[in-house]
Amino acid sequence: MEDVFSSAYCVLAASSAKGQEDGFLTPRKENDFLTFDKGGQPLYTCRFMDDFKTHVLEGPLNKRGWVLQERALAHRTIFFTDRQTYWECGEGVRCETLTKMDNSAHIPNFPSKISRDNSDRGERIRLYENLYRQYSRLEFTRWHDRPIAIAGLEKRLIRDLEAQGGFGVFDDGRSLLHRSLLWRKGQEVSTLERIEFPPDRAFVVPSWSWMGYEGAIDYLDLPLGGVDWPPDAILGPWAEGGAEMWHTGDGKGVVALSAAARGFKMGKENEEDFGIFYDRTEPSKTDEKTLKCVVVGKRIMKSKIPTDETTHYVLLIAPKKMDSPRGEKIYERVGVGYMKGRFIDLVGSEASGLVNVQ
Repeated sequence: MEDVFSSAYCVLAASSAKGQEDGFLTPRKENDFLTFDKGGQPLYTCRFMDDFKTHVLEGPLNKRGWVLQERALAHRTIFFTDRQTYWECGEGVRCETLTKMDNSAHIPNFPSKISRDNSDRGERIRLYENLYRQYSRLEFTRWHDRPIAIAGLEKRLIRDLEAQGGFGVFDDGRSLLHRSLLWRKGQEVSTLERIEFPPDRAFVVPSWSWMGYEGAIDYLDLPLGGVDWPPDAILGPWAEGGAEMWHTGDGKGVVALSAAARGFKMGKENEEDFGIFYDRTEPSKTDEKTLKCVVVGKRIMKSKIPTDETTHYVLLIAPKKMDSPRGEKIYERVGVGYMKGRFIDLVGSEASGLVNVQ
């Protein structure tokens, strides 16, 4: 899929079609107009009709999850809408009315825009975060297509970021792994629903990937350059000495993170120094006692502040009902959050050792 759309000279998009049997070369909706007489010559006027946002970006085609990578990878696209035809390329949008428009939502020559030669690290982080936010809000006929429908674009992102990764998570040996794990359910979503994948699917989407859920996601609001990322707190399946290079759809079966699990105590509701966001429903009081946290990063402060008063960004994990065949305790992600160090067992008996998070 990546090679098809990135190598195409021009892509045709049936933006007015609501389904595969609708077609797109159909009579357009008529525009109302008025005719004036100007010195014996007719002068026609109508309402402004150049609306790329409504006709294309909010049209039925662009609401589908499969379409995002097709548009992002294409160098040039002609969109056939029920009002007019639009042209989009790296220079912007052109309309049949000869109007020229800029489209800030489209990234020229994407995803090479996020290569090291064309943007700084902060820009690259914001670009992929915004991409995944947008993708998570698109629709699917079959939700189990969610990891695959963007796999071609993900492969390009991994290459241009000079990283490894899969399932919406990147690992460049620096901070990308930590940052891309700190996603949360979208503010407009009450709960994320776990996707039921076909039993014959060659891979298992881990709990720490948002691709295994239905619903919109956002990311924790983290300052660029303002977070210290402990290198040994969490290790991805692509870590040195671990699994070979792979990405979503390669059929790796079960993949896991290795992470340092720590005990923590709950803060009071609406407490400023403590905030957690569960992926699904809140656990019962009994299950709440089994929760652990993984410190993914901590805020860098200009003045020296005790660790107990420093904000830590964490993954919330809980033991799975079934252990590994070797009797090892396996954890799964249940949420994400932030809290001051005083809520976390940073030096106690539960502050050492790595656990398996699937």
